[in-house]
Amino acid sequence: LYGGANQAAIQFGYGSASNFKSTLNAPTSKINDSWSFLVLDNFMIQPWDELSIMFMLAYQETDNGQDKDSRSSWITSGVRPVWHFTRELGLAFEGSVDYTDPFAGSAGELYKFTIAPQITPDWDFAVRPILRVFFTYALWSDSFKGRIGGDTYRRNTDGIAAGVQVEASW
Repeated sequence: LYGGANQAAIQFGYGSASNFKSTLNAPTSKINDSWSFLVLDNFMIQPWDELSIMFMLAYQETDNGQDKDSRSSWITSGVRPVWHFTRELGLAFEGSVDYTDPFAGSAGELYKFTIAPQITPDWDFAVRPILRVFFTYALWSDSFKGRIGGDTYRRNTDGIAAGVQVEASW
């Protein structure tokens, strides 16, 4: 559809595979009671050379197997339009919202907006390598104050980040 692609996945992990990795997060006697469920969808369209857009939606439910306060849920959604000025130069924008309910703590939201000039070897959204300079502004619920951004943002409910990112594939 419009030069795009779609990826969807459903994952379920139980016991030692509950974190979808080949290693355990932390040893626990309740590992056999732990599980995770994840469903996600990435959808990308490129209606013409100058514009590409990726949408993403994911939901995860996790239980670490403990007797109390063991479950958490997370849902996220985002969109990344990229305007390609030339074959090599583009400007990416990204907006997203995350909702997390840790069950043992306070639920809340995290909102992010990023702007990122980028250099690519071609028009395609998925082409690599990509060199980006990014600036991100984020804000989060009062319930997440002191829990997001480490010491730098422990007294805040918003913050900024900037940097350089390189993406490559082989």
